[in-house]
Amino acid sequence: SVLGNARKIQEHSKGGATLHWKCLSQLLNGKPKGYYDRVIIFTDEQAHDVENRTTKDFAGNIFMWNLAGYGKSTADLSKPGRFMMTGFDDSSFKTIANIESGHDANWPWTK
Repeated sequence: SVLGNARKIQEHSKGGATLHWKCLSQLLNGKPKGYYDRVIIFTDEQAHDVENRTTKDFAGNIFMWNLAGYGKSTADLSKPGRFMMTGFDDSSFKTIANIESGHDANWPWTK
């Protein structure tokens, strides 16, 4: 359910996003490799930190939605499994499925 998922997100929340890489490191520390297969970050890209060793070693996908349109990403987008998108709507999560499936596909908002 939506409320059940919202509770799970809140339980795993590590705080504000001005230090979102530090928050992500805290989330990943102590977890076995593969515990999480993806991380989704919604950001205005006003983070005061950059990807660090813990997050660079994360083998899963990191999807970042830049909701404010600021230019430079704090993610290392040259690393496989790092994706930056702008804009967000109901079809955005289909983008994740398309990317992770590894198959050619139309953008989710096209027919």
